Amino acid sequence: MHKKFIFTDLRAFCNLLQASLFVAVASYISGGSALYGGSPLHTFNEWADLYFNGNASASWDSNIFRDEEDEESDLKYILSPGLELNLGRGLSAYDMTIRTSYDFIRYQENDHLDAENFHISTSGVYRGSRLDLSGRLGYDENQITSGEDTAQRSIIETEDVNGKIDGEYRLSPKFSFGAGAHYYDRDYITGGRDELADWNHLRFPFDLFYKYTPKVDLSAGYTYKTGAVEDYYRGDTLIEGYDTTSHFINVGARGSFFPKLSGFFKVGYRTHDSDDSFEIRNGERTRSNRGSGSDGQIGLDSGLTWNPTLKTTHNLILKRDFGVGGEGTVTEVSRLRLDSSYSLNPRWSASSILGYTLRDYQANGGANRNREDNLYLLGLSLNYTAPDYWRFSGGYRYQDNDSNRRGYSFVSHNFYLTAQFRY
Repeated sequence: MHKKFIFTDLRAFCNLLQASLFVAVASYISGGSALYGGSPLHTFNEWADLYFNGNASASWDSNIFRDEEDEESDLKYILSPGLELNLGRGLSAYDMTIRTSYDFIRYQENDHLDAENFHISTSGVYRGSRLDLSGRLGYDENQITSGEDTAQRSIIETEDVNGKIDGEYRLSPKFSFGAGAHYYDRDYITGGRDELADWNHLRFPFDLFYKYTPKVDLSAGYTYKTGAVEDYYRGDTLIEGYDTTSHFINVGARGSFFPKLSGFFKVGYRTHDSDDSFEIRNGERTRSNRGSGSDGQIGLDSGLTWNPTLKTTHNLILKRDFGVGGEGTVTEVSRLRLDSSYSLNPRWSASSILGYTLRDYQANGGANRNREDNLYLLGLSLNYTAPDYWRFSGGYRYQDNDSNRRGYSFVSHNFYLTAQFRY
């Protein structure tokens, strides 16, 4: 049973007042004179600008460990100074941006969870007469509390490496061809316990586009994906890793479908094949139950934007794909998310998030057999944009994970205050 949430605790109220003071002071200290000027920190001739980016936030969470029965609340502070270098400035066919930041994370009660996380990424585009290229390479250290990975009474730390390059070549006024390579690698940082399965994948999308109207392209595509789930330990049992392959044959469209609706969608059939996985305990090697074998499902990938009025924007994301659980189990993941924003005036805006994710675990035995997780998300925020690149926001986020595996359901309530600045 989840504890009933009633926000009447005087201590929690005082903590939020303290958080407000932290955000204001940290923003002033880190931002310096940003409030009085929006020019770059430094300009290199006419082709590059260097900016200081900063973020200060405080958030109170009712269930920091995402525990079903023993909820524990805490107040978390994050101070994130960073730098951004823009190259090109739109003056040539090439543009590149390099960003880096460093998070100082501090908990009020659970100081053993304090951490410093590093982020760095570079992204660029090339626009030619026939060929367009875009790419990104990034490294991120994170703390995960979303319930997407398997762990109890702990906050998971990860190191993620991601990179991709996409290109499109215009064969004729009517036809163009797109291809790319996308890489993702996740490592769990568990203090030497090695109790979660690291994984990686490499994806190759191929698409042929036909200009159906001046504003809409039709597409036919194929995506090949290869991946690997690494070894990990469950107690004194070694769970061996395995390799996977996936195929996605799809059709779709992109562009402005109606005067107020634009975006893209792909729908088709997606298959997933896994090598056999084994467990070794006391020298005995037996087959694992993490979803080895073949499977198939309807695949979906879409992102649509609807602007019903000049002040209102709705972004809808729909995805259906295969994933990997924290214990290396193959999952079927169906995700829906609606982000909405409303501009009250040039300074003030309101936004909301509605999300639903279904994870169907494909294990044929063990604790994850027939497991399903239904994750519901609701978020509300109020935002204020000040002159010279300042932005302040405050809001509330609700998460409810309904799992049929005992101990893995949870409810969390989160209140936050954030200040973002750029100089």
